[in-house]
Formats: sequence, structure tokens, C-alpha cells
Amino acid sequence: MQTIFFKQLLYKYLIENYHIDFSQIDCFSILMCAIDEKIEGFLYKKIYDNVQLKDIPKVIRKQLYLNYVYNLDKNKLYLSELNKLQSDLQSENISFLPEKGMYLISNVYKDIAVRYMEDIDLIAKLQDFKRIQKVLESNDYTIDLINDKELSLYSEHVPVKSCLYIKKKNLIFPIPFVKIDISFIEDEDFYFHNNTIENFLQLCKYTYNSIKIKNPPNCKLNKLFDIIYFIQHYPGIKNNVLENNIYTKLPEINYIKNCIDYYEASHIGREIYDCR
Repeated sequence: MQTIFFKQLLYKYLIENYHIDFSQIDCFSILMCAIDEKIEGFLYKKIYDNVQLKDIPKVIRKQLYLNYVYNLDKNKLYLSELNKLQSDLQSENISFLPEKGMYLISNVYKDIAVRYMEDIDLIAKLQDFKRIQKVLESNDYTIDLINDKELSLYSEHVPVKSCLYIKKKNLIFPIPFVKIDISFIEDEDFYFHNNTIENFLQLCKYTYNSIKIKNPPNCKLNKLFDIIYFIQHYPGIKNNVLENNIYTKLPEINYIKNCIDYYEASHIGREIYDCR
């Protein structure tokens, strides 16, 4: 119950501008909850913007700052790696699409240090598998895992060959490695996925599964924040979803609509904390 309390408190503080008197609360539990929810970057920036750093114990303040800077350095490196790969792949006439976190820090978040990144998620064409692997190897990446699975797009379940690549050489301290997770799909599925709506719906799919299917329900705050800021950045996304017959037939559509309505009504009309 205590974990739920701090999770709700962080949500209200970061999204609804609820005031927290840090001198009257267990700051260590706040820190642990933020780390577990992968939002310590959000928390540090919010405390900084609210001029409340002096209210936080020094050891907690230092840890939040270190996590924020680590996110910043890591995400800068990831963007640099992505740009380098994009240049090399384009020179070979190979197309790919960034998704999930890479899409968000490239297009949605203004401050990339608030968003925790696990790896670089990409989608590519199955026919380019060998050529992409050759380019990655030339950039010091080695294949770590191959997994045949289904990519759960909203349009359909698409068979994919998922490959995880890892790089451990020539990286900046203290980043120990860079991971790239590539889902290789057929041409027709690749072009269908190349749109903003599909990226948004994948975020909604995660929250739907976490809240409606998992037992007990458990959706990380960082994933909820992704949806909130995505809607802010693309305010017309609701109409784009509901006007497309492909999406309106989906079982999750009412959840998606309610989700958008909630965030629009409760948050987007307010002066909320903006770290897009």
C-alpha cells in the first residue's frame, strides 16, 4: 500500500502540479519509487523547476541529479549512434524506423534527460537482414539474441524476427554498452507501420495490457507519461485514430478513446508541467 501511495503522489506532483512539502515526507521512499517507475529524470527536473532542491536531503538530491545526468549522457549517445547508423544504412539504400523510446526522444520530448532508455528500438525490412547485420558489425555491434515472435501492431499480429545487438567498444564513460533491438518485418507491414498513429497506439497497447490484462494491474508511470506528452505533441491524434476504419474495429478502441478523453479533459487544458 505504501508503494501505491508514493506512486499516486508522484503522479499528482509531476502531472497535476500537486504541491509536495518535502520536509514533511519520506524522501528516500519517493526516490525509490521514482527509480522503480523509471521517472527519476522527470522528478529531478520538476523539483529543479519548482525551486525545491534545497528542500531535498543532500544525498537524495545528489542521486536524482546523477540519474538525470546519466539519462542525458546515455540518450545523447543513443541519438548519436542512431544518426551514425542512419547515415551508414542510407548510403546502402536501407530503410528503418525508430519506435518507442527512440521515436519519443527524437520527436516528442524537449528535454531528453527525463526519458529513461533501455535500448534503441528499430523496425526494418526482413529482406535487409544480412545487409543491416553487416553495417552493424562494421560499427562494433555483435548479435546477442535472435527471437522469432509476433509484433503486436493494432492492425494485426505481424510475424517478426527480432534481433538484439550490443556494442561495448569506444563508448563514453560511464555508459557500459549500447543495445539495439531490431524487429525485421515484411515489406508491406513495414510501410504500414511508418506513421505516427502506429507509434502512439503501441504506447496505448502497453498501458491496456498492463492495466486491463495483467493481474495485478501494473503500469509504470514512465509509460503513462509517454502517452500524455504524445497527445500534447500531436493534439489531433484522437481524430486520426477514430476516423480510420482499421482502428475503430479493434477491441481496445474504447479504452484508447477513454484514455485520450481523460488526458485531454484532465491535463491538457491545464497549465501542466511541460517537458516535451
